[in-house]
Amino acid sequence: MSPRRCLAAGIAALALTTTALATMAGAHEFMIVPGADGTVDLIMTEAYIVPDRVPPMAATQLELIADGRRTVLDLSAGTDRLTARPGEIPGPAVLAASMIRDRMEAPRVAPGMPAAAPRMTRSAAYSKSWPAGDAGDALWSQPVGSRLEIMPLTNPAALKAGDELPVRVLFDGRPVPAMVQATYDDDGREGHGFVIRTTADAEGLARLVLDRPGLWVVRTKHGVDEHRDGYVRFNGGANLVFAVAP
Repeated sequence: MSPRRCLAAGIAALALTTTALATMAGAHEFMIVPGADGTVDLIMTEAYIVPDRVPPMAATQLELIADGRRTVLDLSAGTDRLTARPGEIPGPAVLAASMIRDRMEAPRVAPGMPAAAPRMTRSAAYSKSWPAGDAGDALWSQPVGSRLEIMPLTNPAALKAGDELPVRVLFDGRPVPAMVQATYDDDGREGHGFVIRTTADAEGLARLVLDRPGLWVVRTKHGVDEHRDGYVRFNGGANLVFAVAP
C-alpha cells in the first residue's frame, strides 16, 4: 500500500452529544494527504479515496513547522484539491492545515421535530501529518496550537502494524472526552468505513490498535455553543494522517 495514494474519510461526522452529532452529520472531511513527487494535497471528501470538493482557498492554510519556524506554504488549486510543493524537507517536520469558515447553519434535528432556526456557526477543520519523521524526532509530541487537536502519545514514525497508538484529544489545550475513529487507505477500494470506533475518556485518552501497514487517518469531532467573534456555535474537527510500517 503506497502512502502516495489519496486517503479520504467517511461521511458521518461525530460529536459528544446527540445535538452536536446531528449538527455535524454529513460534513465533508478536510485532510492532508501525501501527493506525488514530494507534493502535499489538501482534500475534502464524503466518499473514500475520491476527493470531491476543492477546499476554499481563502479559508485554508497549510504550514510547515521545522527547525523552530512556521512557514505558510503557497497553495495551488486543482480540479479536486489544493496542492503545495514544500520542496526538500531535510529533517523532522510537521504539516499543519486548517480550514475555518463562519456561516449561517440550521442545526439538524431528529425526524419529526420542528426545524431549528439558522445560527451563525464557526466551522473549523484541522489536519496534521509528519512528512519526514524519524524515531528520534520530538516534534510529534508538541501541539501545533489548533483549537481542537489530537495528540499522539507514541511517535507515529515508529509505528508498525499491530502496534497500539494512544492519543489524547485536546480542546483549547485541555483534554476532552470525544468520539475517536480511525481507518486506513485501502488502495482505492471504498466502503470499508472507519474500522476503529471508540471514545476518549474524561482525560481525553483513547487507544487504537493499528492492525495493518499503510496510510492511516485518526479523527475526532467536538462542538460547543459559545458567543464569540460574532458566532454562537463552534463545530470543530481534527485528524492525524501518518504511515504505519509493516
